[in-house]
Amino acid sequence: MDVKEEQANRFNYLDAAWQVSKGSTKAFIKRREFEKVLGMETQAAARAREFLRNEGLIEQRTLDTFSITHLGIKEMEAAHNEPDQATAHFPPMNHIIIITGNVTNSTIQQAGDNAIQNASVTVENKQELGENLAKLMEEVLKSNLPEEDRDDVAAQIATMQAQLKAKEPDKSILQKAWASVKRVLEGAAGGLVTAGALALIPIIAAILA
Repeated sequence: MDVKEEQANRFNYLDAAWQVSKGSTKAFIKRREFEKVLGMETQAAARAREFLRNEGLIEQRTLDTFSITHLGIKEMEAAHNEPDQATAHFPPMNHIIIITGNVTNSTIQQAGDNAIQNASVTVENKQELGENLAKLMEEVLKSNLPEEDRDDVAAQIATMQAQLKAKEPDKSILQKAWASVKRVLEGAAGGLVTAGALALIPIIAAILA
């Protein structure tokens, strides 16, 4: 048995479950359809599933459904935020052959209109996005937002900044974090967000479009 191959299978299984569930422990994933689309050999998928379940990263819900756990979500977020660093259960993401791609929803669909695409940000855009995120962070920290909202937005921006350190940043992660930032800033009452922050919203949105 190839240890690196087994680790890659486990990572890819959990990574796909994370994408399918959209980071929710409440999403029940249909195991047979999931593994069919994943394209992993049956016995390899079974070994990966057993390992992940034993480690508390996924949880069986019914005879043929499972869900990702809070621990599993944290594991994937850590792997994607710091792809050059090992996690508690896996080697660095950049050292693993990624086979998961366009998967979404518990029924699994490939490259459909609602499918998640593993798009990356270009080098030029990385620099531009990074500069504008730094400016936005400054504006957010001096805003009059409630402390909880301000801390949440700052954390999401920090997640985006960490993702930009990757060789090929995952655009879906950036867009998910940005959606949270944009929702809070645009939903804030007048005077709570600085004019500078509001001006940066369409600029960053255009880069991530």
